[in-house]
Amino acid sequence: MRLFVACAPGLEPLLGEEVRELGFAPGVLTARAGGIEVDADLQGAYDLLFGCRLGLSVRLRLAKFRSTHFAQLERQLGKLSWREWLPAGQPIVVRATARRSRLYHTAAIAERVGRSAVSRTGARIADAGAGAADPGGPLLLHARVERDDFSLSLDLCGGPLQRRGYRKQTGKAPLREDLAAALLRVAGYDGRVPLVDPLCGAGTLVIEAGMIAGGFPPGYGRSFAIERLPFHDPRVCGRARSRRGVTSEGWPPIVGSDRDAGVIGAARSNAARAGVADALSLSCAPLSKCALPAAPEGARGLIVTNPPYGKRIGRPTALRDLYASLGAVRRRAGSGFKLALVTSEPALAHATGIRLSPVCLTDAGGTKVRLYCEAEG
Repeated sequence: MRLFVACAPGLEPLLGEEVRELGFAPGVLTARAGGIEVDADLQGAYDLLFGCRLGLSVRLRLAKFRSTHFAQLERQLGKLSWREWLPAGQPIVVRATARRSRLYHTAAIAERVGRSAVSRTGARIADAGAGAADPGGPLLLHARVERDDFSLSLDLCGGPLQRRGYRKQTGKAPLREDLAAALLRVAGYDGRVPLVDPLCGAGTLVIEAGMIAGGFPPGYGRSFAIERLPFHDPRVCGRARSRRGVTSEGWPPIVGSDRDAGVIGAARSNAARAGVADALSLSCAPLSKCALPAAPEGARGLIVTNPPYGKRIGRPTALRDLYASLGAVRRRAGSGFKLALVTSEPALAHATGIRLSPVCLTDAGGTKVRLYCEAEG
């Protein structure tokens, strides 16, 4: 199987590290803009779906060929083994993109793909907005034409991969789960050291940390579109689902606080759904009064957070004091801790007074943000 694991822009190197840690040899990986291509068997596909924290989707490449006009496209589509990929009568949504190609009419491309699938499998064309982001909704086909090279892929997730299922309640401007996992990765979090988020909001960062510490695969609590496809193997799927079992003994301190009692209540509810409520210490407290556990001898604890940065909450000029206070918390924690954060404003990162280095630039809800981590030494 040729799979494409998509991620937020700028996270490709981090995604490559994670996929290798899932057991894939470097030789089966190819870095692409926007993600990683992976050669895998069916077991590998399940391993990616259940185990990938940084991905946005996993797509199966169905076909790739050259096409310069619609009659040629229709002939090529007619040769495909549709019944191997789509169950009979399944509702589908086709999304098409075209760039620098003689086939430039995306609606016409999508119409041809859908018509071919319907004629071979009895699939039904669903409304493009009707539940394609739902694991139980229509199957999603991606058609892309780039310089007359046509490719067709099938989404194996059924809903964005980063949606773990626990985040039913959020605060203002929440950090997506994949970006929270990316920030923990650049901070060096391995699930064995104390972690503090003094601006935790509805708890995404501390919950992701708890799942890592407890050995919870990110996809363990949800279903995927692949489970409705003809080549789905429940035995192999079950093996992947249980491969990284939960090991919730000996959790390190994971502390979250926020001055808003309402979002702390949301964080507790989200943590309970994720199965990590017992691992987290959540409290309502201002930044200056946040609790700081001691770092163990020879280890380094982490302060990891997603502070406001003036795009969706507040104005950058009014947030300097907040970032200065965050730097004061880091200094109060002592040399046994280091700081990592996400912000769109380099000046605000500088306002902490801590020597922070930008690790990567990515996108959060249409805003360009950088992940910063305290320099060693």
